[in-house]
Amino acid sequence: MARSIARGSMPSQQTAEGWAFDLLDIRPNSVHHAVYMLWDLARTEPGSVVMEVQLPEYIKEVIGKYAAWLARYHYDTYARRWAHLSCNDIEAGAMEAAVWAILNANEVCVEPFDDIADGLSKPDFRCEKEGRLFYAEATCMRVEQVAEDTGLPVRFDPSGKPRQFGLLTTRLFNEVRAKTRQCSGLEAPCLVFVGTFHWHASCVCVDPHFVQDLLTGSTGISIPFDPDLGHAVGEGYLSTSLANSAFIRWAEGSGVEHARVPISAVVVCGLGRHPPNVYGALHPEPAHVFDPELLPHLPFCRLEPGYESGSLNVSWINRKEE
Repeated sequence: MARSIARGSMPSQQTAEGWAFDLLDIRPNSVHHAVYMLWDLARTEPGSVVMEVQLPEYIKEVIGKYAAWLARYHYDTYARRWAHLSCNDIEAGAMEAAVWAILNANEVCVEPFDDIADGLSKPDFRCEKEGRLFYAEATCMRVEQVAEDTGLPVRFDPSGKPRQFGLLTTRLFNEVRAKTRQCSGLEAPCLVFVGTFHWHASCVCVDPHFVQDLLTGSTGISIPFDPDLGHAVGEGYLSTSLANSAFIRWAEGSGVEHARVPISAVVVCGLGRHPPNVYGALHPEPAHVFDPELLPHLPFCRLEPGYESGSLNVSWINRKEE
């Protein structure tokens, strides 16, 4: 059933500023040493295959910093596991490093989380700021998958010619849904960071309008139609069936209900460009409420009260004024 939707004000195009690559006093030589040490270690593991993926130069620096941080603080188990992951799936390993960098840039105290507990996989990071605890999980939309979903080329196209492209709404929804169980059973908020290193998609698909669709679902234009007159009456308006909405859904007979409550917020990261596009979407009623002021460099959208009745208004916080 379609429900009416009214959108709130949009933030200006804001990027995740303040990526604090130099928060740790690590010399370049030691960074390189840590990278080679960890990757060489992973290559000795049975079945390891190094995947060749072109990553932005700044992400390579982030990977080096993250590897050095793991080595410097003697997270041997985590370092070995991350190196093995990176050599088999460099995009997944780079995504984990990028989330670490985003959290550090927001002055969050981060440590690897034991992601094997009671036989269930758990989030990647345990985070603390101002005495408040939360968790962060990183997941990556592969460049080839994004290219297939959007129709945008994998490589940078300098021609500048206009082209049609698809959105990532369904892909994002599926990534969030797949992480619900992993975020369950925690005593504090859990954020899911979903990113891509696809350049074109990072520029045009990781956008405030499209990130809002995680809250409202895919939207369309509805126009009242009078079958007796045989034509439209009244003005058109935005509507949604809540398809692909990450946190709410339409239940026949009971109206709007909440979904995936273990996830407190989703943060969408367009990492293929520099600086990256990073935007968050807050769950309206999660198991644990996350305070977006803990990540002041990141804009978050949220549903305004009244969405339960079917009128969806979206507002933004932590956004720059134009």
